Amino acid sequence: MGNTYGTRPERDEDEDSAEETTGTDSRQQTLSGGGAAEVDQGLKFGDIVHDIDDSDPDDLVVVNLPDATASEWDLPGTGETLAKRDDHYPPNDDVVIVVERDVLDDYMPSWPDREEEIPLSKLNGDGVDYEVYPSRRLKLAEKK
Repeated sequence: MGNTYGTRPERDEDEDSAEETTGTDSRQQTLSGGGAAEVDQGLKFGDIVHDIDDSDPDDLVVVNLPDATASEWDLPGTGETLAKRDDHYPPNDDVVIVVERDVLDDYMPSWPDREEEIPLSKLNGDGVDYEVYPSRRLKLAEKK
């Protein structure tokens, strides 16, 4: 994890034009070129996820699910929101906080037994690197 906010890889114009956003039942869904809709995965604390924008993703653990959308989440020190950084995802997408699995295993070996989210104040206070993603940028790899 290079920084606590993640990075957005460059995308080809063809990839961008192959996606469209539609509203269904007041939810936004992203349709890829193949027409398969991505829907809410119901992520929860402890789920293992992968960054779909990374060709060789690390195992990431969901540690916090703030009650905020990407357009509401300010990225400290950048002057931008999560929605602006990851502008190829819906701005109303939910925010997900993750920590690399190896880092979390070292920091809190008993995390698999934990039921509640880890507060950001604790992660910050303990100097644990974490990343912030829009939920649709993450693919569920393993349920807790």
